[in-house]
Amino acid sequence: MGNIGTEDKTRPYAVYITDEENTAEGSGVLFYPGGNQLFVFTCAHVVDRADKIKLVILKAVNIERDLYQVFQIQVPKEQILYSPLDIVTEEDGEKIHSEDIAIIQVQKPAELLMEETQYFFGDTLRNSPVYTQGYPNGLPEKASPIGYLECFHGIVVVNAANEDKFSLRITDGFLDQGNRVYELKGISGAPVWDGQETDGGQELSLLGLMSSAYGQTALLSKVFATKLQQIRVMMKEKFGIVIERKLLGIPEEDVACGQYKPMVFDGTVAEKEPVAENERWLGEQTLACRCHIGNLQLQRAIDTAKEAIGDPRFSSCGKKTRKRLMQHLLYCYEIGDLDQEFEELEETMRNEGLLEAHDPMRHLTRSFMKKEYRETIAAAEKYIRNGRENKTLYACANVFLLLARAYADELPVEETIGKLIDEQENFVYSTGDEDDTALIYQMIGYVYGERYHDYVNAVR
Repeated sequence: MGNIGTEDKTRPYAVYITDEENTAEGSGVLFYPGGNQLFVFTCAHVVDRADKIKLVILKAVNIERDLYQVFQIQVPKEQILYSPLDIVTEEDGEKIHSEDIAIIQVQKPAELLMEETQYFFGDTLRNSPVYTQGYPNGLPEKASPIGYLECFHGIVVVNAANEDKFSLRITDGFLDQGNRVYELKGISGAPVWDGQETDGGQELSLLGLMSSAYGQTALLSKVFATKLQQIRVMMKEKFGIVIERKLLGIPEEDVACGQYKPMVFDGTVAEKEPVAENERWLGEQTLACRCHIGNLQLQRAIDTAKEAIGDPRFSSCGKKTRKRLMQHLLYCYEIGDLDQEFEELEETMRNEGLLEAHDPMRHLTRSFMKKEYRETIAAAEKYIRNGRENKTLYACANVFLLLARAYADELPVEETIGKLIDEQENFVYSTGDEDDTALIYQMIGYVYGERYHDYVNAVR
């Protein structure tokens, strides 16, 4: 096993994608959370023209000797999920996707025995080394896939935080400059992995999907990769799977939630129940709103939600689906500090029976962020007295009680945050909900940095 490197470990995640006639070619990355379903992440333009697509998957038998089992799986186009934000246009007969991502849901063959996915979604910085593995120029019929699986190395050129793509430059010298566009054909959708070595060995960090190269940029070895935030949101919203995410360069033991493994999945994907057309439409609008929030595009999220609420179809939908979209809009108003809009929407939801009274969680966060600390304390004490049966509310009330007292009573850190985080920097209460836990860590980090001026631990 001594000759097995990181690039060997990531080889089996590379998937070849084509159609029934082998006229299309592209790459993807395998994701297996356990159970009877697996997923392939790729680019939308790789799969948008075929009625049926064919996936070629490698199962490692002996990595050192390059021995792999080969599985071919056909998937109908109905099992392809595109971004709800995607706008498709045509240029010279080709479809152009504004959001070039797709998720393929696959029934795992019983004979394909495999371990659960070991990689996480990471981030990268300019000048960081990366590599990608895929199938440039496709895979000839009956050929051995391992002989056509290529690995390209490069460095990140630009990675702007507010963009959904980053650019990288291929540094391998074997690519011929005159034929580079052709030689990179078929690599679309391939995984882009972090190539940095770490002291404790290499973790598998998936950074993005190879997306495009245009004319002169390809000739300069400059290509683009799509980031993974939307895929993460879609996997959670559609399938209930929360994929682990980490910040590069911060050791796991230094992360407050370091022992928390958020790949939440029971091993099965529920069969889709028949959904009324209007309910399906509202579900897509809600997912689009959630994707905008994930991209930190709050105004777009607000516009999407308001447009859906103003649509005649909205009132015909059930309470549960209407409430979900409106709660996303409440969240946007809250973090955008839009007090009047928040109060008007909250009142509307109460009148429609979607909220019984003030949402307790919102009451706590709103009063705290408005620096009304005594009101936060009073509300938290009431919820603690009344609410042990609501695990999430009880945990959050204890958090906001101590965080508010950090300001109102000027308590030292050991009497506030010290009572919320154990010696391993794990949260002492259980909420049972990943989003609520994330909110709690965010608020604790805010107080670390703002009240106690411990900015290093706040980031962690």
